[in-house]
This record gives sequence, C-alpha cells and structure tokens, in this order.
Amino acid sequence: MTSFHFRLIVLWALVLSLSACAGPAMKEGLVAAWSETQQSKLRERSDYWRSYQATLHVTAETEKGRLQRVRTLVLAVPPDRFRLEAMSPFGNTLGLLLVEPSGASLWVPSEQALLTSERPETLVKQAIGVPLPIEAFAYCLAAAVPPGQLKGAVVENREGGFVLVAEEPRHGWSFSWHFLNSPFALKQLNVRGADHEYSITYDPPVNVEISAVPNRINVSTAEGQIDVKVDQIKSAPNLQEAAFQVSFPEGVRRIDLGRGKWKGKDL
Repeated sequence: MTSFHFRLIVLWALVLSLSACAGPAMKEGLVAAWSETQQSKLRERSDYWRSYQATLHVTAETEKGRLQRVRTLVLAVPPDRFRLEAMSPFGNTLGLLLVEPSGASLWVPSEQALLTSERPETLVKQAIGVPLPIEAFAYCLAAAVPPGQLKGAVVENREGGFVLVAEEPRHGWSFSWHFLNSPFALKQLNVRGADHEYSITYDPPVNVEISAVPNRINVSTAEGQIDVKVDQIKSAPNLQEAAFQVSFPEGVRRIDLGRGKWKGKDL
C-alpha cells in the first residue's frame, strides 16, 4: 500500500470517528427534534387544562411594598374567559378581575371603582403586577403551554432538556418554555415583551403528565418578586358562562385605563 492510500484511509477513518462522536450529542442552541411522544403529551396536557378552578395564596414584594399571603380564587376557560378574585382573611373581596369575550374589567370594592381596558393584560398588571396576556397567564398557572404556542414553535436543545420558543407577534411577546427530559417536566418560563422581561419558575418542576399540578410558582420581575402557592387546582370542564358574569353596584366609578392612569389604592 502506498503512503498516499494509507493517508486517505487514515483521513477517512478520522472523519467517520468525528461524525460518530458528534451525532448523538447535539450541541446547545441547535434546533432539536422533539419526539412525537413529547409533542403528544404537551397537547394532551393543554387540552386537559383548558377549563379549571384553583385556590392560590399570593405573596408579592415589590418596590411599592410587601403584600402578605392573599387568598385568591381562579376560574379559567382560556383563551377568553378568566376570573381572579383576591379575598381578605375575613372573606371580603379585595379585587375581582373578569375577562370574557365582551371585555375585561377589574372591580375594586374599597374604591367603588370599576377599571376597564381594551387590553386585558393591562388589568392583569394592575391586579398582580405582571402584564401577561390572559391566555398565557391562565395556562401558566396550570403549568401548561397554550395550544396556539405549540403550533409552529421553535425547539432548541439544552443540556438535560430543551426550550420551546413561541412568538406572539400581535402583542409583541416571546415565550421560552424550559423543559427537562428526565423526568419530562416544565421547569421555567421566560417571557419577553417590548417593555417587560420576567421569568416564571416552578418549584419543583411540574411533570407533564396531565394530572400533575404545580406546587409553587415564583415570578421574578424588574419590580420585585411574586410568590404563588397553589393550594388546589383541578380540571373543571363544566364551568358555566354565568361564573364570569357579575353585576356591579349602580353608581360605581368607571375608569378606562386606556385613557388614563389609576390613582386609587393598589390592590
């Protein structure tokens, strides 16, 4: 065998060995192929949590001060029906956020004020300090990815898992859902908008099996921290529309946040 042929054989063997080493272990940041099983499980979970009720305890610490554990009741039928009611220790309503197809409102009894906005996320920010789009907020509390975000999402490989990246161009939001592979669980959600950026962490990570529920959810923003303790959450496929329709007292002050700022007390 000539030295030329020998060098060719060695070079070919080297190329094969490098290809074999690089094949199974995809480098971080490259587009990964998530399995059909993983896609199916995420779709099943999203479908299971399309209608639910929950009891939470919310603690917030921001530049405006500290909000102690507030009992909060949630009814959700995303994308466009959502009810969040913050209660005092004596069972009185501190604030009631309502979203339905006809519009969104935030009732503040202590101020006898009904806040409205064309953008529900504006009222979500007023209620909890985070301006999440209502569909993403509802599914986030259940640790499920909105069905619309599963379509056309970009999947990026990460060590020990992958990230599902979805865009919502209409509102200018970007969502990065961080999953672990073993066990297959949701660890974190990063949300980025034109003027906002924050992370939502699940402690512990939530298994993607449909019946698994979150225990504690921490929201980190530039303004502070919001801690959500999930006392109870369960699927409620038979929630009625009437649960999202409330009659408010006559003579209340109606304030459109799209036309001005709220100058009353914070919730």
